[in-house]
Amino acid sequence: MRARQLITKLRPAGGLALVGLLGWTTADALNEALVYRECQRLALEKATKNAELSEQLGLPLTPGPWYNASIGLTHRDNMANCQFTLLGSKHSSDIYMRVVRTKGPRSTLLYNLIGPANWEVLLMEASVSAGGGLSRNISLTDIAKPHKGEAVS
Repeated sequence: MRARQLITKLRPAGGLALVGLLGWTTADALNEALVYRECQRLALEKATKNAELSEQLGLPLTPGPWYNASIGLTHRDNMANCQFTLLGSKHSSDIYMRVVRTKGPRSTLLYNLIGPANWEVLLMEASVSAGGGLSRNISLTDIAKPHKGEAVS
C-alpha cells in the first residue's frame, strides 16, 4: 500500500522532469537552427559577391540540404562553427566558417530571437575543385586592411 502511495506522489515529478527535458531540447534545437540560418545567410551574401567562386560554381547559389551540414557552438554559445554545402548551377562547394556574436543578451536563443542577432565572421572559406581530384580553398573572409602608419603583426 505504501509503495502505491509513493508512486502516486512521484508520478507528477516524473512528468514535470520529462516536460522540462523536452523544453530544453526544443530550445537547444531552435537555437542551433537560428544560428545555422544566419551562417547560411552570411555565406550566400559573401559567396555571391566573390567573382571567382560565383564563376566556378555558377549562379544562382543555393544552400545544400540541412542534413549534410554541421554546426557546433562553443565558448558558452558565443562562437559557432558551421559547415554546409553551397550548390551552384555548375558545381558545388563546401563552406567552412567560424562566427562570433556581438554583445547582446546572454542567452543565444534570446540573442537570435529578440536581440541584434549580429554574428561577425572570423573565418569563411569555400573548398572548390582544383582538378585531378584535388581541392583548394577560396577565402571569403573580409580582411581589414591596416590604416597608413599602423603596424601589421
